[in-house]
Amino acid sequence: MSDNRTIELHDNATYIENYGDGPKKKEGKAKAEENFRPLPESLANPQGLMVLSSLAIHGFLDEHFQPKGLSVAKTAVLASQISTKLGIQNVWVVFGTFWNIDKENLRSAFNKGMDQQQMSGFIGETAKSINVC
Repeated sequence: MSDNRTIELHDNATYIENYGDGPKKKEGKAKAEENFRPLPESLANPQGLMVLSSLAIHGFLDEHFQPKGLSVAKTAVLASQISTKLGIQNVWVVFGTFWNIDKENLRSAFNKGMDQQQMSGFIGETAKSINVC
C-alpha cells in the first residue's frame, strides 16, 4: 500500500489523498518519541506524579511533563520548586537529564532568574500547582 494516491480531475486540478503512515505521520511519530523521556525515579511516585500532573493541567508542562513555553530561567526555578516540594537532593542533575538541559546551564539560569523581578509572580503562580498535595 502506498502512502497516497493522486486523482486527476477536470481542468488540470489534482486531488491527493493521504492515508496510512505517510512521511508526515512518520515524522510526527518520531518527534513525539524524541520528546518522550522516562520519569526519573525521584519523580515516579504518587506525590511526584500529582505535582507534575497539576503543573501540566495548569499549562506549565506538556503531556510528557516537559516545560511548555518557559524560559530557561523559569524552567530552572520550576525545577527548584518541585525539588523542594519532593525533597529531591540533586535538582540540576535530575531535571537537567529529564528536561534535556545541561545541568550547569540550568543552575546558572536559576541564579539569574532569581534576580529577576517578575520571577516572584511566576513562583506564586506555580506554587498553587505544586502545593496540591
